[in-house]
Amino acid sequence: MNWTSFVFAFAVLWSSGTAAAQSGQTGEAQPGGTGTSGSATAGQAATQPAAQPAPAAQPAPPPAPAGQSEREREVRREEEDEGRGVLWIEGQFGYSYVDLVQFSQDNFLPGIDRLKGSGYTAGLGAGLRFSFLAIGGRASLSSYPNFDVWTLGLDVQIRLGIGSVEPYGRVGVGYGWVGDANYQTPGDSTVDVFGLVADAGAGVDIYLSRMVAIGVGFDGVFLNLSRQRVDMTGCATSSCMIDTVNFEQDGDAVGLQLRLQAHASLHF
Repeated sequence: MNWTSFVFAFAVLWSSGTAAAQSGQTGEAQPGGTGTSGSATAGQAATQPAAQPAPAAQPAPPPAPAGQSEREREVRREEEDEGRGVLWIEGQFGYSYVDLVQFSQDNFLPGIDRLKGSGYTAGLGAGLRFSFLAIGGRASLSSYPNFDVWTLGLDVQIRLGIGSVEPYGRVGVGYGWVGDANYQTPGDSTVDVFGLVADAGAGVDIYLSRMVAIGVGFDGVFLNLSRQRVDMTGCATSSCMIDTVNFEQDGDAVGLQLRLQAHASLHF
């Protein structure tokens, strides 16, 4: 072997060894083909906190049952009725018209007496209330030219509260008198005619507060009145009669009274 061949063989062996050494170093630094950069990435991933899971969605509330709003309104109306108290007291004042013989008469009163007229009326009522139903007593005095009409009776009312506004309707029965009121000395008042009465009315109240209400109403009163006979012993038949009316016999009539009035009431 000459010197040139020896140098050439040594260079080939040295080149092969160098390439094998570099290949081994690369495999140790990058296992699985990632190397040093793969180790750094794994370290960064280990230092970052794990992502929190998204909160579970809350289930939607069940739909309100049909009719619940109507039930709420009913409960509200009941609370309003209860809040208006159990005991009520009412005062009335207004104007009235009456015809004592509007529908019929039989030996009642002579034509020289005034049987119809208009004038002022006043009244007072009190009673108890249970939800939309109210019961109570009521008295009224109506003053007309030459005579007066009193009524006293019981009535039943239906009241429909709509917020602070309350329409009502009522019916009642009682007793009535016709006479001449003496306002200076009530004991000297005279009563000539009396009988049964039946009335019906309607109106509306407005509540200014839980205890105080004002309103207006209209009443119609049917008067079934009787005149008692007068003992006129010894008088002739003609002298016992005035304008075809015989006072020694009873008389009766069916009349009508109309009242338009304002009122104020207290509720406890």
